[in-house]
Amino acid sequence: MQDFSKLTSTEFLEALHRGADGLWEPEAAIWLLEQHGFWLKDSRIRNYVLGGVDESGCQWAGFEINRIRDAIDEGVFGIEGRELAFLRISMSVYGDYRISLRYALDGFSEDDLKLVGDCLSRACGHFGEW
Repeated sequence: MQDFSKLTSTEFLEALHRGADGLWEPEAAIWLLEQHGFWLKDSRIRNYVLGGVDESGCQWAGFEINRIRDAIDEGVFGIEGRELAFLRISMSVYGDYRISLRYALDGFSEDDLKLVGDCLSRACGHFGEW
């Protein structure tokens, strides 16, 4: 099992990108986490990541969606709020994690909504601004 706790935020982000392997949905979810800025710096999320080392010796990482879902349900990442909403949206785009956008976006600012729109656009293969 890989230990991601000692990686800098930048190194962790790079490992996540390598783990996404260019797939639009995971890349879009990682992009949203990067733009939001909170979760890539929060050490709790690193406990819910699997990874390895590729053939060139570079570390890769990927989110364990089922374990993250359970941790969210157990309150590991907090009860509610903007940060948790961004995590839920990101995990929904990343993999099999169903959410209600109606409630997830409640109270979001125009800038927050733009980030989510840009993320969804990226998940569909459109990499320009929304």
